[in-house]
Amino acid sequence: MFSATPKNDMSLDNKSTLDNAKDSVSNTANKIGHDAREMYNNASDELSHASACVKKEIRDNPLRSSAIAMGVGIVLGMLFRR
Repeated sequence: MFSATPKNDMSLDNKSTLDNAKDSVSNTANKIGHDAREMYNNASDELSHASACVKKEIRDNPLRSSAIAMGVGIVLGMLFRR
């Protein structure tokens, strides 16, 4: 019915199981943190590239860029007026 395992052995088994669970949670948290940093760095790089492209386009075509900005401003103004 009951095992003949002494109480101290059960306590060691529980501690070992708890240590394994802590290690598993710690490893998972570290992996998630690493993946999140990698995603953040990739997004930052993409945003920097997009920003550089927009700046180049504005410098190359200032009149067209101004017209687009004015059009977007008018549309947004009409939407927010309602």
